[in-house]
Amino acid sequence: MKHPIATFCVLAAIFAACTLSPVAAQAGDLLVKPRNPKTIYRAQDGVYEPRKLKYRVSTTAGKRTWVLRSRKTMFTGTPPSGKARKRAKRVVVTPNDARIGALAPGIYDLRLVWRAKGRGNKRVKRNVSLVVEGDAAAGLSYFTNSCSGCHDIGVNKNGPRLGGVYGRKAGTVPGFSYSDALVAYGEVWEERTLNAWLKNPQKLVPGANMYVLVTDPVDRMNLIAYLKSVSP
Repeated sequence: MKHPIATFCVLAAIFAACTLSPVAAQAGDLLVKPRNPKTIYRAQDGVYEPRKLKYRVSTTAGKRTWVLRSRKTMFTGTPPSGKARKRAKRVVVTPNDARIGALAPGIYDLRLVWRAKGRGNKRVKRNVSLVVEGDAAAGLSYFTNSCSGCHDIGVNKNGPRLGGVYGRKAGTVPGFSYSDALVAYGEVWEERTLNAWLKNPQKLVPGANMYVLVTDPVDRMNLIAYLKSVSP
């Protein structure tokens, strides 16, 4: 029969050996830069601006095997997968012409996702806004039929002149008396703000003097394309 003290010493030695033996190094977190959201514009004639988005993929330590995914494969990455190490590797993301070409005019909030293999790894997400521009000619027709009673391109009427509205700060046309609410709003008119304004001006700027709603998203994008065409 083994002495209990000897047995205890053997177990203690085994425990100490396990404790002191080096632990397998853990690979670092997956890093994707830049972090800021990106916007891609697609014009009616199929031109993209910018054509490519560039990211840098790396890890804090060790390495990670990663795969790039995008919602409904709206974008493709080159390379689409690989090994991430401390030294950042560039990934070029380009629009998928076939997928995006089938979309109606509108603003789409999409997401690029880098999936890293291994237990406990979190997905790294980057937001991309895709603006599919409308048809300026159709927008002119809509403006003539539905907006010209209150607005003109060159002069103020019941509403302010809309020539140059794209890229202009809200509530700043000389000689027009705006509501205090719109002056306080003070954002620049571009796709996202104009789309929200045309969809429901009272929701965007409570207390503004416009009450007309453009309910169809395609009509909104066509109208925005026209207003953009008459802005410098």
